[in-house]
Amino acid sequence: MAISAIVEPNVTTPAYNPVTWWVDSTNKNETGFKYVIDVYNAAGTKIAEYRVAPRIDDGYGVIDLSKLLQSQVTKDLNLASTTYYDASNSYFEYDVDFGEEYNTSTAYTGFVDSGTITGLDSDYVALQVASHSYVIGDQINVTETVTTNALINGLHTVIDVDSTHVVIDVLYADLVSPSSTAGEII
Repeated sequence: MAISAIVEPNVTTPAYNPVTWWVDSTNKNETGFKYVIDVYNAAGTKIAEYRVAPRIDDGYGVIDLSKLLQSQVTKDLNLASTTYYDASNSYFEYDVDFGEEYNTSTAYTGFVDSGTITGLDSDYVALQVASHSYVIGDQINVTETVTTNALINGLHTVIDVDSTHVVIDVLYADLVSPSSTAGEII
């Protein structure tokens, strides 16, 4: 992953003007690719998260943060002050982090009851994989090669992982046919 800023706003930019970022990625041609943009205030608290599809003509991700930043400032005028006055409501310091997401595919060779694997959440379906990069909370789409369990096919949340298993939000006991079949995780 290599994301680079093509166009970025000036360090000091009025919030009511366009505050546009253009970014580029080496992975922009991957299936399902989107730029992920997180905006934080100066204290480090996330105030917004965006997912932006790449432009068709050049694959750049383009976002204008002016609407978000306008909501963070107000007027701040003290006519009684004859000295320096910090109009702290009239400016807003922010940080932007850029990332990306896209579809990947991982084959699984079967599944087991996660209760049989030391250290994993008990009684859920654990898909057996050679290796993976999934983390708890990921949304995955599972497709069996031979459909024997309707509960396995479809969109699931990853609830636990180890190096060779991905545990999904299906109870092993709810399977109609707990035979081990292979398939694909997207």
